[in-house]
Amino acid sequence: MDEPVLSVAGFAALQRLARLRLSAEEAARLRPQLEAILGYVRRLEALDAESAEAGEEAAAPLRPDEPRPGLSPGEALAAAPDASEGFFRVPRVLKGPGA
Repeated sequence: MDEPVLSVAGFAALQRLARLRLSAEEAARLRPQLEAILGYVRRLEALDAESAEAGEEAAAPLRPDEPRPGLSPGEALAAAPDASEGFFRVPRVLKGPGA
């Protein structure tokens, strides 16, 4: 069996570095998810990327890059928690003049 991708101590250290305060239930749910992501990254690291040609297309077909209609300003602002005069209003996060 493969060695664990992320040890319990490693997960605890990651929580401290990220300044996360997870309950035991949250940690028990999130650690396996993070381990799965890291395991996938480990598999990607094992691939031989040197043999791939520059600009080589992916095996999966991609949809054509065609313009499609987006939301109108009114539709976008209708979903906003706070809007004023046609703009999104958000809390100030940077200190500046008049702050």
